[in-house]
Amino acid sequence: MESFAQTFEIKAGMNLSTMLSKDDRSTYSGDYTLTPRLLIGLTTEISITQLFSIESGLLFSSKGYKLDKNYALYPTSEPVPVYTKAVLSYLEIPFLVKSSHSILGLPFYEIFGAYAAFGINGKTITDVYSGGISARNVYKNQFNSDGPWKSLDYGLQAGAGITFGKYVLGLNYSHGLANISRHSPHVEKNRIVGLTLGYKFKTGNTAHNRVDG
Repeated sequence: MESFAQTFEIKAGMNLSTMLSKDDRSTYSGDYTLTPRLLIGLTTEISITQLFSIESGLLFSSKGYKLDKNYALYPTSEPVPVYTKAVLSYLEIPFLVKSSHSILGLPFYEIFGAYAAFGINGKTITDVYSGGISARNVYKNQFNSDGPWKSLDYGLQAGAGITFGKYVLGLNYSHGLANISRHSPHVEKNRIVGLTLGYKFKTGNTAHNRVDG
């Protein structure tokens, strides 16, 4: 009797998120800081051989950036604080090849592949100064046609991790290839370092019976 088993993993963790932001004149994201965001979802792993498998699933992945720095608006003026935070929430589907092996008796893995994501909510929080007084404004629905960002994001992803029984600790990097900016020639691409803790479980079904004569 032959059977197959499919492995699922519940993942929760944190995206350390920033963004490449530039245009024809300059790169603006050099002052952005990595910002913690939520990452949670379910993935499934289908074995191809003992060493290789395919991993996919559905994740809620929050991305964005934060700018919090003092700038002089004019060469002779005093620096003023500038604060902007962008929060972009996506439903994300990874398409990854996974290689599993042991190092010094510990089960390690590496992953490489691509991801596609669809933006479901976006907002920007910005401090606006007028007459020396600041006011914090929140701009919502930033993925709609009047907002600054396109909904579709995609890119490459690579990572590694270690398995402890049913628990998985993983570290990955997502390199956005899609320019999500709606305003040409401005370019904005997501950059993510993700840290996750997962719990694995299996489901199995009987494929067919075989009788050898």
